[in-house]
Amino acid sequence: MTQERLNELGIPRRSFLKKSGAVFVAPVVVSFALDGVAEAQASSMPNQSFPNQSTTLVAARARRGFLTITLSATLTASAGGAPLPGETVSFSIRGRRAGSATTDSSGVATRTDFGLFFLLGQGTYTASFAGDSTYLASTSTAPF
Repeated sequence: MTQERLNELGIPRRSFLKKSGAVFVAPVVVSFALDGVAEAQASSMPNQSFPNQSTTLVAARARRGFLTITLSATLTASAGGAPLPGETVSFSIRGRRAGSATTDSSGVATRTDFGLFFLLGQGTYTASFAGDSTYLASTSTAPF
């Protein structure tokens, strides 16, 4: 969005409103005057609301030991595929909660549990990201 007006010296200038990615972080007006002087200021325009960004969650095949099972899932932004660190991913096996883990800098959440998992036989587990104020929820299943 642009807006042309005169500065305090009567010099025409044009203002540009910059949006950051798909989420409107904060309105900032940068003005470039014909005299080569640029100035930035906070805009008094109200923030616009944009939908949350979609995510992709990919659960990996579980790694099973005699007394352990390791569940792992990778969380990324759908647009661009950037990893999402610091987000919580919950795991469940056959509908029962199996704990949660926080994604690392690569967007990977890993949880290892101890128990008699060899008794589970074959099946699948579910990894879920509940979403937050920035990202939408996503779910994935993988075999164990």
